Amino acid sequence: TYTVLEKQSARTFYDSNGSPVPPGDARNPYGTVWMDLGKQLCIHGSPDRTKPTTEGCISLRGDEAEDLYGILSQGSSVTIRR
Repeated sequence: TYTVLEKQSARTFYDSNGSPVPPGDARNPYGTVWMDLGKQLCIHGSPDRTKPTTEGCISLRGDEAEDLYGILSQGSSVTIRR
């Protein structure tokens, strides 16, 4: 169980070389939304609205990530089960 610590609707991604990839860039795996769960774990969208990216922590389709972003608020509890 985690707590949503922070939410951002436009987060810059830094590639393996440390170069910034701005929000809205197709190379940015965060898509349009990003939610920090702490412990180096986050839930984020994808640049593709129809499928998640293979990069990142918990990647959702862009449209699903936006829905979840609207439902969860900072301080919300999130339980992840396998």
